[in-house]
Amino acid sequence: MVGDPNILDMQELLDRIGDDKEFALELLQEFRQSLDEDLQTLKKTFESGDAKAATERSHALKGSALNLSAKSFAAVARLMEDASKRGDVEEASSSYPDLVTEAERLKETIDGLS
Repeated sequence: MVGDPNILDMQELLDRIGDDKEFALELLQEFRQSLDEDLQTLKKTFESGDAKAATERSHALKGSALNLSAKSFAAVARLMEDASKRGDVEEASSSYPDLVTEAERLKETIDGLS
């Protein structure tokens, strides 16, 4: 279960949840299963120009990623959240392709664990 800890720090996640590998895999699979839909929802908030909704969605994604130790995904989501908080939906949405790239890297990593 070793890979790039910036994509997924599995050891940090295991430390957080008491070394329960089965539970860690369940959490990661749940996150992975909802990720595409969550990204589409975020994209729609950017398209609508709704800064409050964009802040909420990017915050939720960031929080989930941090809880799972998905650091690079969380870092991009944080940038988007910060820009949305300032009301700059255009700046926030400009990071969306980077978030999708990080999501793909994370999904590949999670798929490799199963």
